[in-house]
Amino acid sequence: MIKIRIPDTLPVFKSYLLIIPLMCALACRDTSTQKTVTKTPAESSIPDRIRPAEKAIEAPKARPQPDTIRNMETTRMTEAAFQKATVSLRDSLLRVYGNIRADYRIFGYEQPDTNSRKLIFFSVFTTDVEKNPYQCPYGAYYATSDMPHTTIKYIGNAGNFIKANLIQAEKVETSLYIRKDWVEFEKQ
Repeated sequence: MIKIRIPDTLPVFKSYLLIIPLMCALACRDTSTQKTVTKTPAESSIPDRIRPAEKAIEAPKARPQPDTIRNMETTRMTEAAFQKATVSLRDSLLRVYGNIRADYRIFGYEQPDTNSRKLIFFSVFTTDVEKNPYQCPYGAYYATSDMPHTTIKYIGNAGNFIKANLIQAEKVETSLYIRKDWVEFEKQ
């Protein structure tokens, strides 16, 4: 009987089994995400410790649309506390009730377009009403009851707006438009 002696190579074989996958992982890594820095001759003469830091480019912040001021930092509004202007079914008068526990900002526009001139404004926030910061020609108020000798009468619909007349001393001064989502009709 012939006996063949196999050298004891098991420990060496085990070490190869550990080294080969490690080498494959390092050799096969993805290099497409690495940036290659090319320096101009002028830049290469400046030491790295003196070179100014690259400025991060920030995306411009989204500016609110003209009538979506309801979420400005100083006057953040919550959906649960929204109050709308109410149109009476008896006399078609539009009323905004001054309620400090509710949030509302209601503009009356010159045209059925939020980019048109703002004629009148109702808001619960003092910063919106004091000194008429939006320069509305018919003023800024907490409630319709604050307008002396003035009423607003619902006329009809105009797309996403309702049309109303601003009446002072029983004379129609102008027509104005208020977004439908800020108006509700009185329930019977």
